[in-house]
Amino acid sequence: MALFYFNDTASGAANNANLSDPLNWWMDAGWTIPAGELPGIPDDVVIDSIVSQDSMGIGAVGFNSLTLDSNALIVESVTINTSSFTNNSTITEGYNGVHYTNGIADSYTGLDYDYYYGAYCLYTNGMSGGPFTGGYDFAYYTAGVFDPTFLGFAPDYGYDPTGNTPWFFVNGSAYNGTFLYGGSYWQFPPTEPASPDWGLDFFTDFGVTPPIVRLCFYNVYSGGYGGQHYSYGLPDNFTGFDTDPSDDTLPVYFYSNGTRVSGVINYDAGMSCGYNGSYYSWQVNGPDPTFTGFASDYGYDPSGTVAFLFVGGQNLGALWNGAGFSVPIVLPSAAQVQSGVTYYIGYYSQTGTLVASSGSSSPSALNLGQLIGLPSFIQL
Repeated sequence: MALFYFNDTASGAANNANLSDPLNWWMDAGWTIPAGELPGIPDDVVIDSIVSQDSMGIGAVGFNSLTLDSNALIVESVTINTSSFTNNSTITEGYNGVHYTNGIADSYTGLDYDYYYGAYCLYTNGMSGGPFTGGYDFAYYTAGVFDPTFLGFAPDYGYDPTGNTPWFFVNGSAYNGTFLYGGSYWQFPPTEPASPDWGLDFFTDFGVTPPIVRLCFYNVYSGGYGGQHYSYGLPDNFTGFDTDPSDDTLPVYFYSNGTRVSGVINYDAGMSCGYNGSYYSWQVNGPDPTFTGFASDYGYDPSGTVAFLFVGGQNLGALWNGAGFSVPIVLPSAAQVQSGVTYYIGYYSQTGTLVASSGSSSPSALNLGQLIGLPSFIQL
């Protein structure tokens, strides 16, 4: 009877985890004296490394006693008969798709390291199909290795073993908070998009490359907010009228190159003007079909320095040109106005018949009444 030590990782060993290879057996605990032979039924055996195969079946023949040291593991497929067994193994991990607790195969469910694959595997009742790809306990793995590059949705089996819940990962770690993805709000855990609301905040949208920070309102928002115009949550260069919910009354404002023009044509602040042939009034907080008179039309002249004639809220200038372009009406400048002189409305040069009008000197005068279809004896 002799005492044999098995270690296939010692210097000079075969490193093949084979119980039946003489190169893996030693006569001392330091693995310096090669045994040169295999143990048998009368011998005592100490296992100091992983045993995953037994090509000659010496384990099935059996030994007198078997002791597993702390680094030892005998995989489930290897059979060893022995009259006594001592288990000092501390290995509580996997090997070749089987999970072990202190060296004994168990029914563990969860993620753990598998020595055979050199990677993490997801076990269900002690069995695994191989290296794991997915999320587990806030971390994402690709082929059993933590993946710091992964960004997107994936199940996290540590929190939902069914794999039915999508979780969002940023740089391989589950993202904790509120964020955008493809223009929609998501909460953590992102089981479904959050309900739309008018909440204002900045969120990173991971649904675009590279991820960018957007000012968000609800899902994908286009409109004005706080003096800036947005399209799908991104600042833009919009010029024109749009609503602005920043004061919860949804007033309409005028934006020029994405910036609200304050105190000039912001008719919510008491100013009125025209835009693209329609007149907007602060009294009605929108298009005003009752207005007749002269006003700037910022749709035709973004500078707002040219006056147009509006009748019933519509820019009459748009009716003067068959091509659909406005002919702006010219008002005398303040420097041209003289006391005691009557000024008539003039117009830019155009092809057509000039209708003369009585009155004192002015720029090229016309009878506005006839232009809008009134009888000739009515002078405007």
